[in-house]
Amino acid sequence: MAPLKKQQSEIIGHLVVTAQQSRFHVDASDTSTLKEIDVKDLTLTVGGRDLLTHANLILRENKHYVLVGRNGTGKSSLLRALAEGRIPGVAWNLHMLLLKSLQLLLGQTNLVNSNSSLDEKLVELSFDDGTVLEHVMRSDANRERAIVEAKHLSEALENSRDPLAIVRAIRNLKHERLQRKHDERSRIASRRSGARGAKARKQLIAADEEVAASAQLLEQPSSEIDPVTIQNETRAAVDTLTEIQSALDVMDSATAEVRARTVLQGLGFSVEAISRPFTTLSGGWRTRCSLACALFQKVDVLLLDECTNFLDLPAIIWLEKFVQSLTDTTVVVITHDRDFADAVAEELIVLREQGLEYFKGNLSAYEHERRSQTKYLTRMQAAQDKKTKHMESSIASALSSAKRTGDDKKLKQVASRRKKIEERTGLEVGLKGGRFKLNRDLMGYHATRRDAIEIPTMDPLVKISIPSTPPALRFPGALTSLEKVSFTYPKTKTPTLVDVDLVVYPGERVGIAGLNGSGKSTLVGLVVGVEDSGG
Repeated sequence: MAPLKKQQSEIIGHLVVTAQQSRFHVDASDTSTLKEIDVKDLTLTVGGRDLLTHANLILRENKHYVLVGRNGTGKSSLLRALAEGRIPGVAWNLHMLLLKSLQLLLGQTNLVNSNSSLDEKLVELSFDDGTVLEHVMRSDANRERAIVEAKHLSEALENSRDPLAIVRAIRNLKHERLQRKHDERSRIASRRSGARGAKARKQLIAADEEVAASAQLLEQPSSEIDPVTIQNETRAAVDTLTEIQSALDVMDSATAEVRARTVLQGLGFSVEAISRPFTTLSGGWRTRCSLACALFQKVDVLLLDECTNFLDLPAIIWLEKFVQSLTDTTVVVITHDRDFADAVAEELIVLREQGLEYFKGNLSAYEHERRSQTKYLTRMQAAQDKKTKHMESSIASALSSAKRTGDDKKLKQVASRRKKIEERTGLEVGLKGGRFKLNRDLMGYHATRRDAIEIPTMDPLVKISIPSTPPALRFPGALTSLEKVSFTYPKTKTPTLVDVDLVVYPGERVGIAGLNGSGKSTLVGLVVGVEDSGG
């Protein structure tokens, strides 16, 4: 008996995600070693518009993918749904990170818990506080959390004046962890139905009870804590501290500063810029800093959406080599830089016609193979059409002769030839490129004896309508005129713009070029009258 299948869906906001699940499906949250993603029959809908229908999403462990497709087909929506844990069947233990524009998003169970006092501290530290180097190092929430936990436990263990300090420290730590576990169970329970949903809700109820019991321990009066409890909690604190230190060793926490400096320098930051306050960076350099945060962290799946924006050629070349060196990370990249895509792609994912196609190779190899396949199948179709036309002509001649002479044998020959046309129309090569064999290349029940020849279609060219004559202006002369303009941001000594002259006339096409941080956005903001705080 075949396994029963159902559609498990995610409806969050205007995004609806549906995927196929069988009753023998292993719970993703219970698979601690699974690093691959294999989702069948995936449907992704945004605002009532289908972006994916019945697609298969496959990401193999430690493979590097480039996701390509026309603008508006849903590439960014797919990565966001993946990072936010909205796709059913993806393992909850996967540590995923999405970089999109200036925003870093931790995926699956690594989402920051806004209800946790510890995570609130981490969020505060991870933004504009500190230098560029500190900003990058603090972006790793898991590492920062482990460091804070280890610090609290170490201080409590060293506090000889207050024997209850270690009890409060370990209980607070346990409560924070139980709260995060409860939030994870809550997310899982809200996204499951049927028997699996009932099981998840039971686990959520158990997590509720654990959090409530932990909260009671936090409120326990000091007078009720006996020496045996202190001894047990101290032993638990020592064991927990050992586990945290082991986890930090696995994260290479000791080399965090070196790794952060390496990434920042590779992206073009000078030694002086690394030590500057993060708030002094321009918009372009903040984008590079966000990219550095993504590359600094050790994750299972790294999702990079337009990661080459605001990068110059040396930084792009360095980024190519860095992504190629991530042999223990699954990487999915969206980019409009063709050379960068060809350099980092081991496999290609093509999003077209609401489906996902996979190709082993880069974009250039895919297009070459597609053109060759189109040419080959077009020739095959033309030759088959010519052959079919000739056979139909001979059949028509034989049928006319048979009717004229009343020859039944010729009528049988006509019927036999028609059957041959039906049986031999279609793909003429087998799965391995040799001669087609029915019992090997088309097993099972089919309406025809051969697969139809499907010639690959190319995406239509983009059509842009630009008016030949711009609308007349109400006044002649320059649109804007600047002369000897200088500008300095508050609380900074070095001016951003010095003696700038700029004149723009109607109908001109003006491009402003310059290094990151040279003041391009500042100049445009001054021209259009928009306040710029330096970001």
